Amino acid sequence: MPLAYSQSVEPTELAPVKVEGQRERDVPSDARPDTRLRGDELRQRQGSTLGATLQDELGVANSSFGPGVGLPVIRGMTGPRVRILLDGLGSHDASSVSPDHAIALEPMLAEEVRVMRGPAAIRYGGAAIGGAVEVIDERIPQSVPKAGVAGLAQARINSNGNERAAAFKLGIGQGMLALHLDGFRRERGNLQIPSRAIDEAAIVRQFGLLSATNTTGYVGNTDGSSAGASIGAAIIGQRGSLGMSFGGLDNEYGIPAGAHSHSHGPGAAPANDVARIDLKQRRHDLKGRLLLGDVLESVEVRVGRVDYRHTELDNGIAQTTFTNDVLEGRIELNHRFSKQLSGTVGGQFLDRTFAALGAEAFVPRSQIRGSAGYLTQRLDLGPYSFEFGARRERQRIDPDPQLTVFGTRVTQREVTHTAESFSFASSLKFAREDSLTLTMTRAKRTPDVQELFALGPHLATRTFNIGNSRLSRESIDGADLGLSVDRGVVAGKVNVFRYRARDYIYQRNAGLFYDPDVRQFRVICVRLDECLPVQRYEQSDARFKGFELQLAFRLAEVPFGLLELKPFTDYLRASLDDGTDVPRLPPMRYGMEVSLLAEAWSASVRHTRARPQLRPGLNETETAGFEQLNAQVEYRVRHGRFETTFFLQGRNLLDREIRNSVSFLRNYAPEAGRAIELGLRSSF
Repeated sequence: MPLAYSQSVEPTELAPVKVEGQRERDVPSDARPDTRLRGDELRQRQGSTLGATLQDELGVANSSFGPGVGLPVIRGMTGPRVRILLDGLGSHDASSVSPDHAIALEPMLAEEVRVMRGPAAIRYGGAAIGGAVEVIDERIPQSVPKAGVAGLAQARINSNGNERAAAFKLGIGQGMLALHLDGFRRERGNLQIPSRAIDEAAIVRQFGLLSATNTTGYVGNTDGSSAGASIGAAIIGQRGSLGMSFGGLDNEYGIPAGAHSHSHGPGAAPANDVARIDLKQRRHDLKGRLLLGDVLESVEVRVGRVDYRHTELDNGIAQTTFTNDVLEGRIELNHRFSKQLSGTVGGQFLDRTFAALGAEAFVPRSQIRGSAGYLTQRLDLGPYSFEFGARRERQRIDPDPQLTVFGTRVTQREVTHTAESFSFASSLKFAREDSLTLTMTRAKRTPDVQELFALGPHLATRTFNIGNSRLSRESIDGADLGLSVDRGVVAGKVNVFRYRARDYIYQRNAGLFYDPDVRQFRVICVRLDECLPVQRYEQSDARFKGFELQLAFRLAEVPFGLLELKPFTDYLRASLDDGTDVPRLPPMRYGMEVSLLAEAWSASVRHTRARPQLRPGLNETETAGFEQLNAQVEYRVRHGRFETTFFLQGRNLLDREIRNSVSFLRNYAPEAGRAIELGLRSSF
């Protein structure tokens, strides 16, 4: 029977409904030169490593060590100065110790990648004095799928090295309970290149000898395979959430032939060494959040336990095992005293045991303990906003006695450092989407274990490393000025920065060579496969300056879609106070990206030119300029809840030889030649 409605029905007063959502903490505001990659933009840039994923970001380079390793370099800084994070806590691998150590995470599983240029030490500590990269993969669920289940699957095939990769993510939820599953697998053959692997002229300039072993069209021993999975669960309610996860990652990859050097005994002939790394990581994570009230808004807790180890193999025989067992935690109290004034009070602890054990151990087993407290405050006054942050941290490193390659045992003293960091930022919004920002930072970093205590050959990087237990704290005074404009048809962003580094820690090429056969230092190279350049950790004041610029011209629609032109450029100059250059810096780049956007498909072409790097650092070799042409096209199909995207991507389509100036292997292994990748993604 149909219902009859009366025109005189009295209105019904409904009970109030309170809707609460998670306030996003540490959002990249106008006062920080941060970038978030997510959605289509992230998926189009995903590479086999984190460095490869971010290498087209302005101010970011990729410190490659063959195709299996890619470390982000932010404004010329990497290693112990750029913190790699997984959902707020450290990745806790060994990538900060040496450039041949891969980051233990898979870019295909990332939901979002955040790049923080400039010091991010207030929240993440001195290890982020040069910046930070945070990967969010949501292995601990933050929401319950609306339809009860949601998922994503993708597969890729790359022509270069016949690389094959696949990944999936699955979320299941009911009521307040949410579950998460993910997994991936990646396999590749040897890296294909357009020319010879070893730059023989550069080797002669550096070592005074000619390499007798070279390859054409490929770099030997660069194949590899990796796989991983994680499972997570969370209880999510109106007053907060509590979740945990367990994940594992295995990665086995080769060190490019020619870059590795080994001792075969006095008088032995050079052998065909095959050096490989077998990496394993297991991690447990816990994350909780409790909503409190209006002034004290919430408490957030994050704890991670990581068991990491990798073994360096020579012709299948284990030589050195690196271990990194870490417990890290963070607690934050978020408060809002008024509509204009808000902030966070936080604390952090770290308990880490790091060791390099075996024939090639160059760092002693060390116990590292750290703690920190920090405060951030934000004041919003209409078009003006101000931010202030302060942090104090303490770190203690207690090394075990170390047996050196010379047969002697060295006992190092315990080292304790404290460091304070401060930041101030102001922003002016002079239109709805236009802003001018200024960030001032004073950040300090305590020396890491390898900088203090390294002593011995690291044959994977073909160097003999010498630490310095007398290193003092490193500090950076930085200023970053940014302008962001968006007028619809034209948009752009420019950042200009200048850093003054005091007691900057770096590896100086000493101009000597170590011969592992006779365990002696030499002034000249006697035999190339037994010739290790001596790299010594030293300190000097330094200056960094540069800029990043990108414009976007959104033209009227053409017959196939919306046309967008994006010219871009970035530049960095860094020198030490003794007049020499900071080693391994990226060159100046400039170029143009042309994009065509339509409802069901999109396409883009990106052309980049890089200037020669003629300031490589003392006793280092220069690199030539290069050009690179990349392109991609996507087509999307929707059917109900399902969306499937087919994509075709090409990198280095001109098949140019590219020697990466930030890579330790620039003279042994160029970057990948022409690569065509075909893939699909399906989500629901």
